[in-house]
Amino acid sequence: MRFLPRRLANHAETEHELISISKPKLLALIIILLSATVGWETYFVLAIPSSSDNSIIEPGSLHTIYDYIMYISSDNTTVIGKNGATGAQTCSSSVTRADIAIQCAVNTLEALPCCLGGHADLSTTQVPQASIYFSRGVYDIGASVAYTGPFPIQFFGEGRNRSLIYLLPNVNDDVFSINCAAQCNIISFDYLKIDSSPTQSGTSWCIDVGPNAVEVQLHFVELKACVTGGIRLQNTSTGWNDFDDVWFYSDGIGLQTSAPDVRIVNSHFASDTVGFRSINNATGMFTIVGNTFWLNTRAIDLRGTAGLITITGNTFAATTTAAIDLVVAPGLVTISGNTFSNSVISFEKQPVGCTVSGNVFRNWGSQTALKFFDSAGGQNECEVSGNDFANAVGIGVYIGNNDDNLSVQDNQFDGVTTPVSYGTGTRTKLMVSNNQGYNPIGLTANLLVGSTFAPWGTPGATLAVPFIVVYGDKINFGAFSVAPTVTVWFT
Repeated sequence: MRFLPRRLANHAETEHELISISKPKLLALIIILLSATVGWETYFVLAIPSSSDNSIIEPGSLHTIYDYIMYISSDNTTVIGKNGATGAQTCSSSVTRADIAIQCAVNTLEALPCCLGGHADLSTTQVPQASIYFSRGVYDIGASVAYTGPFPIQFFGEGRNRSLIYLLPNVNDDVFSINCAAQCNIISFDYLKIDSSPTQSGTSWCIDVGPNAVEVQLHFVELKACVTGGIRLQNTSTGWNDFDDVWFYSDGIGLQTSAPDVRIVNSHFASDTVGFRSINNATGMFTIVGNTFWLNTRAIDLRGTAGLITITGNTFAATTTAAIDLVVAPGLVTISGNTFSNSVISFEKQPVGCTVSGNVFRNWGSQTALKFFDSAGGQNECEVSGNDFANAVGIGVYIGNNDDNLSVQDNQFDGVTTPVSYGTGTRTKLMVSNNQGYNPIGLTANLLVGSTFAPWGTPGATLAVPFIVVYGDKINFGAFSVAPTVTVWFT
């Protein structure tokens, strides 16, 4: 029996509602309310309200700064090429043949209309570069990647220790072959390492650039174990070819150029058969500054007739044949401020004019540190001055037959067995003076300007060419059976 409060006794509806809720139902209702409360609280904590800012994807909004982006899938099975304009992944291949995906990207770019959407002034050949970017990884090349497009192109990576392109064994071809269909201003390789298996036959360059590319630039690139050579420039017209912080390592030839205008700075040539070689150059300039050449057979091999050659501030170490070898008579040559350790200079042909000054030569063994080979005579002036030669049993400076218009002055020879040596024959306008550690008396077959002189010739010989002698110096004629006739002119 239940007792109700008096104030509810006369309210049947209220009494009915209270009586109709049994304890089990009331308990269930409380549980439901609690569950709803807990569920709402849980939802409130876990859910993050969406931003009130709208996101809109418009045509072209996915465009990157590169025309194609190459990357390797996260499971390391597939090389993928993503179109930098649309974001579409249009090229792919197995990681064992990355060249297939790369060639697909190259072919796609070649088929596009001029300028890839960028403004161009075709009347002045100002055409923007196409570009392919390599994300980090190793890209195995089973066939040469060939570019024959109508506009210049750039290959760009994350760094030479992050983006590696590797030529597989027995491909027997180039890694990259660049043969533009028309003139291409600026072909670039940047922040990449291009390596080759040594098991190649025939011709195999890491980069072979055809005659229509007039400007080639490499920055922060390593070219390693390229069998024929690291890079070949076939263009013969003037163009600004620039190599900055490039490593040429264990290549046949590091860099070979037919182009007459090349600048090489802050680069490294190591264990190459030839570091830098020029061929077929009629005019132009080579600037080789601040580089390191180590363990090369020939470091710089000049076989062309370039107009102006500047070789300054480089280090040459342990060169087998010659650090600098002038095989063909070039134009004006300046060799200054370099260090040669167990490395020598060979002037097989005397240039139009040369200056060899301020260099340091050390430990060249029995070789000749600076050699002017025999010539036909009549060369323009060459000056050897202010150099430091030390610690060798060989020859410091060799002056060959008919090497005319040559002066060797103000050099220092310390611990050099033969500071200066001469070939037989005659020379015109030879001057050797003020060299510390070298006494020229009786050692030359031609006039030497200095403090004391030993003339040339045999008894009864006639000297048909007048020579300049500093006033007040002593001339020793030696022993003659008949007193010589000497005519003196004062100037």
